[in-house]
Amino acid sequence: MVAQSRRVPRPRHSLLRRMALMFVIAVVITALALSISAYFITRTAQENEALEKALSQSRFNLFLADSMLPVEPEGVDYDRLIDAFKIRGDFATLVDARDQTYVSGPDVNRTLVTEQLAAKVAEGRIGYQTIAMAGEPTLAVGGQVRSGRLAIYFFYPQGQRLAELARLRNILLIAGSVLTVLGAVAGFLVARGLVRPIRQASRAAVQMSHGDLDIRLPVGSDEFGVLASSFNRMAGNLQAKVLDLEAGQARERRFVADVAHELRTPVSALVGEASLLQAKLAADPAAASSEVGHLVGMVNTDIARLRQLVDDLLEISRLEARAAEPLVEPVEVATFLGQLVRAHGWSENVRTVLPGLGATPPGSVSAPHGGPVAQADRRRLERIIVNLVENALQHGAAPVTIEVRSGPVQGLHEPEGGSAVHVLVTDSGPGLNEAQCARLFQPFPGDAAARAEARRLTEWFHRKFYEEVTSYLVDEKVFRRFGPQSASPNMEAMRAGHENLRYHLGYIGHLAETRSWLAGDAISFADLAAAAHLSALDYLGEVPWEEHEAAKNWYALLKSRPSFRPLLLDRVAGFSPSGTYADLDF
Repeated sequence: MVAQSRRVPRPRHSLLRRMALMFVIAVVITALALSISAYFITRTAQENEALEKALSQSRFNLFLADSMLPVEPEGVDYDRLIDAFKIRGDFATLVDARDQTYVSGPDVNRTLVTEQLAAKVAEGRIGYQTIAMAGEPTLAVGGQVRSGRLAIYFFYPQGQRLAELARLRNILLIAGSVLTVLGAVAGFLVARGLVRPIRQASRAAVQMSHGDLDIRLPVGSDEFGVLASSFNRMAGNLQAKVLDLEAGQARERRFVADVAHELRTPVSALVGEASLLQAKLAADPAAASSEVGHLVGMVNTDIARLRQLVDDLLEISRLEARAAEPLVEPVEVATFLGQLVRAHGWSENVRTVLPGLGATPPGSVSAPHGGPVAQADRRRLERIIVNLVENALQHGAAPVTIEVRSGPVQGLHEPEGGSAVHVLVTDSGPGLNEAQCARLFQPFPGDAAARAEARRLTEWFHRKFYEEVTSYLVDEKVFRRFGPQSASPNMEAMRAGHENLRYHLGYIGHLAETRSWLAGDAISFADLAAAAHLSALDYLGEVPWEEHEAAKNWYALLKSRPSFRPLLLDRVAGFSPSGTYADLDF
């Protein structure tokens, strides 16, 4: 599996190699066809020519023998005839005079005449046959003279002709090899010229997928020029659309910032007026009925929430515009916490513990002056403490204690060259007993082998699964879409993530079928790590559970545990969960 990069992906089957190979195959087939055809045509022509020449020569020799021999020839007449044949050409002669045989050389004997050739000559016809004489292919031609009383055979050597054919064959093979090499070079050059525009388009597409919308292709006059022209028009239109979207987002950010800024002043005035009204009613309860006092309290609380909403909206607009620089200033922590508790309506559930003042019970938070002063960004400090307190109230139990400590605190970092002010938030929930606390920091229980397997699988999911699946699907579908530079998802990365997800689901199913849990007989961090990634993917509807029954059963068992169920109530703004996300019986 390959991680996404800016390099052009390598094709599994190279078009350049295929085109070059096809060109070479075509050249080889053509060269072979021409060579084989030329060879067989030449061989057939030479064989026919040699046969015609041998037959013509043999007819004349038979006529010459019939004219030279007397009516009753003797041995000397046959010798004189054979000598005359030697003068006429490069062939050997055998004269069969029934009771006597005369030959022109030591290599010629009666055994060279086969029964088939002798039978054809005995019929009174001129016969021929290819034989081997002295290890050399030879064309034997025979015929009769003097009304069958005499048979003469002529042997024409074919070695030289066959050697010339062998030389021709070698020349054709060499020429075919040269043509093959030239064809391979020519095919590679032609294929590279054809593939070059495709590779340019691939590189341009990769650059476009990474945000470089200024890329364009050179336009030619052929079909690839038409493709390049269409690609450039598409890139131009896409660039215009993206610029329009970015301009629209910038306008939306400016609008949100302007609205938040404009609302901040009147909302601050409302907060002051509501606080003044509530303070007046608190000073003189008889000035209004209890119902009016209750309504004033509700209005004061809602206005405080509205102010917080406006502040959050303004901060979000600053973050999106990358203009939220930290504003570090002196903050009196005691006064700051008192204002924070009152603004959020925590007076009944939150108490503070301040240096030198001890604990203040819920409902009686004061805002004393003096005390520790911290150098911090007021907005960010407020956001951090609000998050901690709200989590404590939601997931723990009241009352919640906000403790301020100055000076060194065991287990907490102390800055160099100065002292720190520490703010600790503690809820009153059941918490963990000592045995559970001891196990809390031992996430891999069991023997050495079990701990090693749990660590291996935890690392597998947090590193390998994240790099090959989560980073592709979640980053492309969520962060790429709603990030500072909004863009469409990279479909190639999405396809790679889906492919890799099936591989990992198969592995999870294998583990679930062979064990009680992923790492062994007991639930471990390996199960939680795998479930964390799958939960995010399942929220987006990207998990093909129907294809992996074993992994589905394991995940259903895990998310049915009571500790897992509150997580199924979480929602991401702008995204609706899939139908299987919160369904325990999906």
